[in-house]
Amino acid sequence: MKLLSDVKKEQLKEIVNSLVKTRQEKSLTIEEIAMKTLIRPALLQALEEGRFEELPELIFVRGFIIRYGDTLGLNGNSLAEQFIKISEPSKLKQESPHVKKK
Repeated sequence: MKLLSDVKKEQLKEIVNSLVKTRQEKSLTIEEIAMKTLIRPALLQALEEGRFEELPELIFVRGFIIRYGDTLGLNGNSLAEQFIKISEPSKLKQESPHVKKK
């Protein structure tokens, strides 16, 4: 995954920390999550440890978050959307203020 600013990394860590906390509360290991989600344990470990640079493209990480969250009984889609919103680069508005409406 491409480089992220320190602020975005911290925001992403908050989302991931909620997954880790729930996993630990349910006494599940990374290996158990890996078996249920079909995500390699090394990728789950990198995600949990905030080593985002070791993760694949955002579209794959989004899927990881969905499956991980759903497996824990959380709303995986909601977590993934937060993750994507934070991790995507800011888009500049390209709309001109002088656009005429027809």
